[in-house]
Amino acid sequence: FTLVATGELLIHEFVADTAALYGGDGFDFSPMFRRVRPILAGADLALCHLETPLSPDNSKFDFYPLFQVPFELATAIEGAGYDGCSVASNHLLDGGEAGVVATLNHLDDAGVAVAGAAADPTGVGPAWFSPGEVTVAHLSYTDTLNVASLPFDPPWLVNNLEGDKILTDADNAVADGAEFVVVSLHFGEPAYQTGLSAKQSAIAERLLYSPKVDLVIGHGAHVIQPVVYQNGKYAVVGLGNFLSNQPGDARKRCTECPPGTQDGLVAWFAVAELPDGSFTVTDAGYVPTWVDRKTYEIVPL
Repeated sequence: FTLVATGELLIHEFVADTAALYGGDGFDFSPMFRRVRPILAGADLALCHLETPLSPDNSKFDFYPLFQVPFELATAIEGAGYDGCSVASNHLLDGGEAGVVATLNHLDDAGVAVAGAAADPTGVGPAWFSPGEVTVAHLSYTDTLNVASLPFDPPWLVNNLEGDKILTDADNAVADGAEFVVVSLHFGEPAYQTGLSAKQSAIAERLLYSPKVDLVIGHGAHVIQPVVYQNGKYAVVGLGNFLSNQPGDARKRCTECPPGTQDGLVAWFAVAELPDGSFTVTDAGYVPTWVDRKTYEIVPL
């Protein structure tokens, strides 16, 4: 099967304002994905990273430094061709428990599977997919929260990025039938650094040498970071921003954001079965992307 993954969906105020222009009485984000939809929908499995929690009913919005964004984004995510999203990030609890539950519910209503959070203990575990009749488990973790410390109580609301926990979860996923395990990591402090931090390098290497983890995809630094290839496996440590208002504009400039925050990647992988019955990435590539902030269309380059 083929798998694609993208970076941060970070819905700033001006992105939402443009969606309001597209949407008439509501918000329509779908035109922003128009040019990348053939890439996303053309894969057997497409995974996004939703960094900004969705508003329960659009009665209240926050855009920075905390986020609650229009819930119509969930419909646009599904329409763009995504099958699932990682949601564990520093912003996940910006709207409190209600914001987490609303995000999960809106994505579920849109038919998008979610990894990284659960509304209650019964929902704990990976998101499951079956591209090409292969059982795939998707796990998601963050190493920081804006409004609380980790590990968070109750723990099911957000997955804590801790090496032993990730490996245990991957072991459990394989025991439950996973033939291919994808791990999404939201890390990257300090932000805007194109090089890897010591923590990023260490956790990527540890996961790539685990027999239960097959692919690592990362976000959090808001810029593209290197791909690590070790033990015959890939860790795309930083996919960059996929949709955002960074680096800002004359009305609301992110003074610390470099031009690279306007860039992202669609990472692409071909997964095939080996003679021993296991599955591995046999080919990999990417499409670079750039956000046109006149329309907030994501432009494949």
